[in-house]
Amino acid sequence: MLAAARRLFAANGYALTSVRDIARAAGVNQALVVTYFGGKQALFMEAVGRFRISAEALAGGIDGMGARLARLYVDRWENMADDDPWPALVRSALSHEPSGRLLRAALHEQYAPLHEALGAAGDGPTRGAMVQCLLAGMIMERYIYALEPARSIPAADFEAALAGALQHVINGPSTTLPASQEGA
Repeated sequence: MLAAARRLFAANGYALTSVRDIARAAGVNQALVVTYFGGKQALFMEAVGRFRISAEALAGGIDGMGARLARLYVDRWENMADDDPWPALVRSALSHEPSGRLLRAALHEQYAPLHEALGAAGDGPTRGAMVQCLLAGMIMERYIYALEPARSIPAADFEAALAGALQHVINGPSTTLPASQEGA
């Protein structure tokens, strides 16, 4: 059932895949799918998997966190299986509000460890939000829309550039003014 769900969600997106379609593709009764998974949303979340920011990516504080996060996300998206429904969920979320809610819930869970690591005080929430923006933008530009030149940059070079941008945001605002603004 799970393999059929992954294939159908990946091919058709969340909105256009029904529990009936999944049951038919798996060769089981629709009631069996509901009994095991409780419904379409729970089945989708099981099919997508609960991708999380790993403890290793956040270990050691903020030093090098940008490189660890870049490696985690670029590796995840570069090596994604053809039947992985994450891209379909992202695409569906743009035009289907229930898919949007599902994506927001999954991302909220996914990013929770990041926000804990960056802290709730001071500019921690802003830095966390900016990390999320960079990661989401990277996914959209390179993997969903496949826009050039982002799509054609070798993965190692792309990961290094993303790591630098992430680390800049993770470190927070500079406490010194650029030379051009001193004494202004």
